[in-house]
Parts: sequence; structure tokens; C-alpha cells
Amino acid sequence: MVHRQTRAFYRLVDELKAAHPSLEIESCASGGARVDLEVMEHCDRVWASDDIDPTERQRI
Repeated sequence: MVHRQTRAFYRLVDELKAAHPSLEIESCASGGARVDLEVMEHCDRVWASDDIDPTERQRI
């Protein structure tokens, strides 16, 4: 089930970007560093955390 959801997410991102070429999509691991390599092929940026404080981000 999880694999199907992941594949559906990739399809959704690809379809949105195809329909809106200037759209940029970011992904976030919410601090858990749970980014799979394939998501980097579909998203424009991947963040290790949703924390935007630069001093906090140094530790991540």
C-alpha cells in the first residue's frame, strides 16, 4: 500500500508540473531526514527540516 501511495505522489507531482511548467515543488523531511532518492527527481528542492531558523538548521 505504501509503495502505491508513493508512486501516486510522484505521478501527482509530475502531472502538476507538466500542467504548470513554472510550478516549483518543495519536499520536506520534517527533521527526520526521511527523503528517498527518487523524490529528488520529482521535486525542485528537498529540505531536511521544516525549520527555517538558520542557526537551528546548522544542527540538522
